[in-house]
Amino acid sequence: MNIVALYRKIPRPIASCLAAIFAWGIAFSFGMLSAGGAVYLYDRGKNDARDLAVGMTALFSVGTFLFVVLFSGLQRLHHEISARTPRITLAVCLAVAAAATALLWDRNYALWVLAGWLILLCGSVLAFQVSKRIAAYPPAREAAEDAPWNGVDQRPTIEG
Repeated sequence: MNIVALYRKIPRPIASCLAAIFAWGIAFSFGMLSAGGAVYLYDRGKNDARDLAVGMTALFSVGTFLFVVLFSGLQRLHHEISARTPRITLAVCLAVAAAATALLWDRNYALWVLAGWLILLCGSVLAFQVSKRIAAYPPAREAAEDAPWNGVDQRPTIEG
């Protein structure tokens, strides 16, 4: 039995929690890697105060994109989803980013924070468009043992 068939047998609430945990773990990991890379590329990690704004921008931009796309994709892999799933997921990600921005607000770096939010919103629009495509994609073919044709190609052939 393959892993997709096992995943589809899990009840919806548990599958949603597993999808959220997995998507968050991947999004946070790649977000932290991108934050470290962005800070290093910005000033070679010289501990400038703007590093926080640059790092947060990279973390939330990459993290939001990956979380929205992965969560929508994993939910879609398990069951049909509506267009509300990417919207709610994106709203949660933007709310977390807004809360972090409010907690770490420094007036001296408002221009950096504004640039970071512009990047975050561009990535959010892209993530929303990708996840809308995922939601509208036709259902995946069931596992071979669940399919009525049992993995044997029975299409008519032209012999001649």
